[in-house]
This record gives sequence, C-alpha cells and structure tokens, in this order.
Amino acid sequence: MIKIENLNGEVLSKMCKEVSPPKFESIQKKNKLLDGTYHIQTIGEPLKYIEFTVVANELQTEKINLMETKGELLKLIDYNRFFIGFINNKVDWKRLTLGYIDREKRLYEGKISIIVKEEGDIK
Repeated sequence: MIKIENLNGEVLSKMCKEVSPPKFESIQKKNKLLDGTYHIQTIGEPLKYIEFTVVANELQTEKINLMETKGELLKLIDYNRFFIGFINNKVDWKRLTLGYIDREKRLYEGKISIIVKEEGDIK
C-alpha cells in the first residue's frame, strides 16, 4: 500500500499514485575552457526528492497544506520502504468530485514533491 501520514502516524491519504523513483538536483556551474574542454563544478550535496500524486478529501488537504506551511515532516510509505521529508512546494489541488456536502467525501488530487531527509526499509 502506498500512503502518506504525519510523524504521529495519522494517515493523510491512502491513495498515492505515480510515485517517482528518487531524483536528485544540484547546483552546477558549467564552464567552457579556452582549450575547448568543459569544467563542471557541483556546489554542495545533491538534493534528493520524490514526486507523486495524492488523492485526499477536503479535511486531509487542509492538513497537508498546513504541514507545508509550517515546514513539518511528511512520511511517504511505498510498500516496503518509507521516505520522510519536507513538502517542497505548494500543492495545486484539483477537485475530482462534485455535489457532496460532506467534506470527507469531496476528493481532490494534487502533485507533491518531498525533499527526502530520511529513508529506510519497513520490516
């Protein structure tokens, strides 16, 4: 099962899809030297991140948005592995359902990118 939760174990969504493999981003300075060769300088350590799409109800979206605003850690559980990190950007939510008065039945979909701080295997 692929899901996200906060560090207290509260499930924020049980429907995560399109989970990317870990990606890396770094600051690079690329220079062409006088003899025609290239020199690439990497500044700092590469940033590791994961992107995925989450489906959540309105109450869960509010909690996810608040976590992003406060800079709280989010836990992505991907079958037998977990990733803990910060939400990298504001989530642009798109509503999937119409006509529900109950906030728990209103579903939204959004792309999330987390900067991985910790990862491991679930035993």
